This record gives sequence, structure tokens and C-alpha cells, in this order.
Amino acid sequence: PLSLLHKGAPTSSHTQVYRRDPGGQAFHHPLPGRLKHCDSKYLEMKHFETAVVEPAENANGVIHVPADCATMEEAVKRATPGQTILFAEGEHTWRGKIQVEKALHFRGMRDKATGFPSSKLRGRWRIRIPLPQPWDRNPQDLCTLTNVWCESESGYCVEITLGHVQMHNVRCFCNNGTALAVSNAEVGLHGCILGFPKASASYGLVVGDKGLVWMQQSVLRYCKTGAFLRDTGTLKMHMCEIHRAAHAFGCIIPNEADIEITNCRLAEIESEWHRATRPSKLFQEANYNEQGEYIFIHGDVDGKHTFKYGEHMDFKKSQPPALSEPEHDHEEK
Repeated sequence: PLSLLHKGAPTSSHTQVYRRDPGGQAFHHPLPGRLKHCDSKYLEMKHFETAVVEPAENANGVIHVPADCATMEEAVKRATPGQTILFAEGEHTWRGKIQVEKALHFRGMRDKATGFPSSKLRGRWRIRIPLPQPWDRNPQDLCTLTNVWCESESGYCVEITLGHVQMHNVRCFCNNGTALAVSNAEVGLHGCILGFPKASASYGLVVGDKGLVWMQQSVLRYCKTGAFLRDTGTLKMHMCEIHRAAHAFGCIIPNEADIEITNCRLAEIESEWHRATRPSKLFQEANYNEQGEYIFIHGDVDGKHTFKYGEHMDFKKSQPPALSEPEHDHEEK
């Protein structure tokens, strides 16, 4: 539940901010006094204002799985841009990787007691949403995932390589690989959990070249590295948590990556950074640990930090080897 994400947060002031969880219920969160600059910026982001498309209100129509289509593959082939694919409770399994190249809305059922997704999609998929063409009669450019539990054994569980995708109350788990990989795409995460239910995932989130990810009230957990950036990847985390990871962050160096971390909780983390890696730009403010104590992701002051390759390393000591890039997913033959 979202109310548990920030248990123990510092409450040195009483500035109030109101948001809505993926189910539409309003909740209240006290922001620490250190958070001065970024709240209004996050309120303006379109990625946190995107409404969930309700199936009953979708004029483009709804495809029920398994009532209308027996499988996920069949539903994706049959659907037209803008339609909702609605999954019944229970498991929906496929082999290989499903290619999604239409702006569709994937929606599952939600457990009334816990709020967790009760529709489990076991398999890998790649989402690539091209821009609408001028001659399209029904142009659609937004893909959404709501109330779905996605899980795979290896590779990338969900790989997004083009388009604009919003994820609401999604569990994205990978046993021996990467839960979510984003490149050349814009993705918003709202009340999501990435990683695995136990300690086994290699990466919770990988943001590659031209990838742009906004995270709000979401969790990276049980990962060797929580969030990994390379090239020109951008990650903005607000009111999130990284829980039980060997390294909270990692980067390929050199890079032009940009990270913003505000009002986030790092709990049971062995180290903030993998070896000596840093992004090109870092903005941090009002972050804290599991005891509710303020912490700094880098240095000892909030605000902006910029890095050039090697300037944060101690050259008197032997140089650690460069962090290897996550292995690329290969198609099953």
C-alpha cells in the first residue's frame, strides 16, 4: 500500500501536499522542511497528471481476456489503437516476447483488500509506440498499464523503446534480469514496484539513451542495482523508495545522464553508488534512510551537483574497473 512507502519520513515541518493514488483515493503526505525547490516543478509535470482511462469510458472499445480473446497475443493482434485490453483475475502466460506496436491500454483487476494487482501477466514484452501519422483517422500516442502484475524469469520483463507510456499500480518483476528498461521513450511510474519479491533481480530499472523516466510513490526493491543509467538517460524520483539493494544507483561512465532524487527513502542499502560511478548531473533534496534521518546521495549538501569523469574518484588508490553495461536481451530462437 502506498501509505507504507514513507513510514518513518522526517516531519520537521507541516507543509502539506495532496496527491491521488492509482485507485483515485486522495492521500496526504507531510513534506520535510528541506524540500524547498522541486514541489511546484513536480506538480507541473504532465506525467503526473495523466488520467487513468477507465474501460467503461473508452469510446474505442474494450477487449476482454479471456472472454473475447483467449490469450494476450491474440488480444494484441486484434486490438486497434486506443482500445483497452482488460484482463480477468488470475494468471495469463505466454512464451517468448510479445511485441506491442500500438497505443493500447492494458488493464487488470485490483484486489479490494490489498490494492495489489490480481491479474498476473507472466512473460516478456517490448513496447514500441510510433507517433501517429497525419492520415490516421484515430490518432493515438499514449500507452497505459494499470493494475497488472508483470513477471519474467530473465532478460527484460518489460522493455519500452519508443513512445509515451504511463504505468499505474504495476508490479514489474524479473527473477534474473531487468524488471523495466526504457530507451528513446517517456515513461511515468505511479505507485509501482520494480524488482522482485525476493532478492534476485539484477536491475530494477535501466534508463538508456534518450530515455526519460518520472517516478512518483514507487519502489525499487530486491535488486543488485536499483536504478542504472547510461548515455543520455534521465531519471526523476519523487517520494519513492529503494529498498534492499546492493547499490541504489549505477551508471555507465562516461555519460550525460541526469538524476533528480527528492524526498525519497533509501532503506537497507549497502551503498548509494556502484563503485565510482556518477551521472553527469545530480539534483538531491530531502532524502532520508529507514531511521528517518536525512541523508545525502552524494557529498554533504542538497542541491545541484555536476560531475566530470574521474573527479569524484581518489586517484591515489587503484582505479576500480568500469561498471559493465547490463546485458542486452536476446530473442529466443
